[in-house]
Amino acid sequence: MCGIFVAIDSAKSSQFLIEEFMKIKHRGPDASDFKSITTNTYFGFHRLAINGLTSKGNQPMYKNGVWLVANAEIFNYLELADTYGFELETGSDCEILIDLYQEIGEEGMLEGIDGEFAFVLYDEAKDLFVAARDHLGVRGMYMGYDESEVYFASESKAIAFSKQLHQFPPGHYWNSYTDEMKPYFHHDYSTTALSEEDYCLEINKLLTESVEKRMMSERPLGCLLSGGLDSSLVAGILARKLREQGKQLKTFSIGLEGSPDLAAALKVADHIGSQHHSITCTEQEFLAELEHTVYMLGSYDVTTIRASVGHQLVAKYVRDHSEVKVLFSGETADEFGSYLYFQNAPNAESFQQESVRLLKDIQFFDMKRGDRSISNAGLEARVPFADKAFVNFFMSIPPELRMFSDQKIEKYLIRKAFEDEDLIPADVLWRRKNGFSDSVSSKKKSWSEVIKEHVETLVSDEEFSTEKFRFLPEPPSKEAYYYLKTFEKTYGSHFQLTPYQWLPKWCGDVKDPSARVLEIYQSN
Repeated sequence: MCGIFVAIDSAKSSQFLIEEFMKIKHRGPDASDFKSITTNTYFGFHRLAINGLTSKGNQPMYKNGVWLVANAEIFNYLELADTYGFELETGSDCEILIDLYQEIGEEGMLEGIDGEFAFVLYDEAKDLFVAARDHLGVRGMYMGYDESEVYFASESKAIAFSKQLHQFPPGHYWNSYTDEMKPYFHHDYSTTALSEEDYCLEINKLLTESVEKRMMSERPLGCLLSGGLDSSLVAGILARKLREQGKQLKTFSIGLEGSPDLAAALKVADHIGSQHHSITCTEQEFLAELEHTVYMLGSYDVTTIRASVGHQLVAKYVRDHSEVKVLFSGETADEFGSYLYFQNAPNAESFQQESVRLLKDIQFFDMKRGDRSISNAGLEARVPFADKAFVNFFMSIPPELRMFSDQKIEKYLIRKAFEDEDLIPADVLWRRKNGFSDSVSSKKKSWSEVIKEHVETLVSDEEFSTEKFRFLPEPPSKEAYYYLKTFEKTYGSHFQLTPYQWLPKWCGDVKDPSARVLEIYQSN
C-alpha cells in the first residue's frame, strides 16, 4: 500500500500540508516526495516499492504533460501496453494510467484496467484533475472540501482538517470540470443459468486466476491464514503456484491462547507445506492496541475495531520478522452472502439485496480493516475474492443456489469447486464460518468479552450515563461510547465516516455484532 495526498487550490501553507501528509508515512516506507505542480496545488506520495523498484518508479510521476499519484496495482498493464503500443519507461505498472488516459480518456481507461487502485492525475494542457477508485474500494481514498479547496488522501486522518470529508465512493470517478461523481462499475448482476458442475468449474478457474495474477510482485509474498475457508483457499492456491516456481509460501496467523483459528491454520499450513508463523498473544497485548486501532482505522464501528486489533498485530509481526512485503488475505467472500445470519434470509430476493448492500458498503468495514491494518505496517494487501471478474460471476449465480441453512453449509459452491483437488484439508474445506474477531479467542472467553471487561475500567457508569447523549445516535454500550470518544480526538465531528454500526440482520433485536451471541452460532 502506498500513500497519496493531493491539495488543489489550497490556501494553506505548504508546511501545514506536509505535516498532514506525513500522517500517512507508514503506507510508504521506501520513498516520500511532495511537489508543487501548479499554483497552490500539491501532489504528495509515500512509496512502498513493489514493482519497478528503481527511483524511476517513484511518484508523483510526470509524463507527457500529465502528473500522477496512484496507490495501485494494474495487473494487466503489460497486456495493455502491448495492445496500444505504449513504451513504458519506469518499470512501474502505474505508468500505464497516464498512457491510457491520454490515449482513450478516463472512461476508456477505467473500462480497460484490471486492478486495485486509487489515483489522482492532473492534465496540464487541459488544466483538468481526474480521480478514481477501484470497484470495491480495495485501496483507500478520501475526498475533502474546505470552501473552494479540494483534497484527496489515502486515509482520512491526513485531511481531517477539511470541513466536508467522505470516502471517495468505490467504482466511481471524478473530474474537476464537472465536480461530479460518476459511476463506472454497477452492482447490477444478470442471473446466469448453468449446472452446478459448470458453476464450480468457473469458480475454481476464476479464483485460481485471481490469486495467480496478484502474484505480480518484485518483493516477497506471504499470506494471512486464519484457518477459515477463504484464507485457506487463497493460501492453498498461492502455495501450489509458488511450489511450481521452487519457492515456499510463508503464512501467518494470530490469536489469543485457545484460539480455534490457530489450530486450524496450523493444520492448513502443514497440508499446503507453507513456512508457518503462529503468533499467540496475551489479552494485555491485544488490549494495549485498542486505542491505536481506532486512530489507525478512522472508524468507531464496533466489529471492525474488534477484528482490526489482531489484524494489525499480525501485520506488524510480518514486517518485523520477515522479508514479506505483499500479504494475501481472504476478505470479501463473506459479503457474497456467507455471514451466518444469511441463513435467516426470508427469501432469495432479500438474500441478493443484502449481499449487494454489503458489497457496496464493504468500504466502511472489512475492506477498510484490510487496507488500514496491513498498510499500517508498511505492507501491501492483495484480496483475490475482490477480483472484478470473480465478483461479477459469483454474484450472477442465482441467490437460491447460494442460500444455506442448517442442512446446507454456507459457501457450498465455493467448497464444492475445490473438493477434488486436495488443496486444503477436507475438514477445513467444510469448516463452518467463524468470525475473525471471535475465533482469535478461546471458546471459553471471547475477545468481545475481554474488551467489555477492559472498557469497564476506562468508562465509569457516571460518565457513560451523562456523556453518551453527546453522540447521535446514542451509543448502546460503554464499548461503543469509548470508540466514539477516542475517534473524536483525531477526527473531530466527522462521524459520517462511519455511516452506521455493522450488525447482523434477521436475528431479532441484536445489539452486539459478535456471531457468538447469535442462536445460529451457538447451534453449530
